[in-house]
Formats: sequence, structure tokens, C-alpha cells
Amino acid sequence: MEFLVRIEARLAGRVVKTCDVAMIARPGVVMGGEELGLSLENGKEIVRELQSRRASHSWGVCGAQE
Repeated sequence: MEFLVRIEARLAGRVVKTCDVAMIARPGVVMGGEELGLSLENGKEIVRELQSRRASHSWGVCGAQE
């Protein structure tokens, strides 16, 4: 099972830009509800990646120049 984390920019209900931020892979067999979804550590990892992208250059998260 894979979880794709995506950011969408919308204007008047229409998607104008989509950016894939992260892919989290899990084993295909889910034994219980606690194994479904993202862990706190996964979330922190995604935030660190976004912050790293923002700090490394003046480009937006999805490559659009600000």
C-alpha cells in the first residue's frame, strides 16, 4: 500500500496546480486500524522535506516562482 501526499492549489473550485510531496509505502496487508495512515514520524518527515525545499531556494513548494 502506498500513500501519496499531494498539495493542490485551487482557484474558484478548480485545481490550478498539483504537486506530489511525498510517497509513504506500507506493507500490503493491514492487520489493524493503527497500521493504516501515517505516523507522527511520517508527518514530521514530510514537514522537514517541505521546509528544506523552502529554505534551499526562493522557489515555491511545487516549483512555481514566488
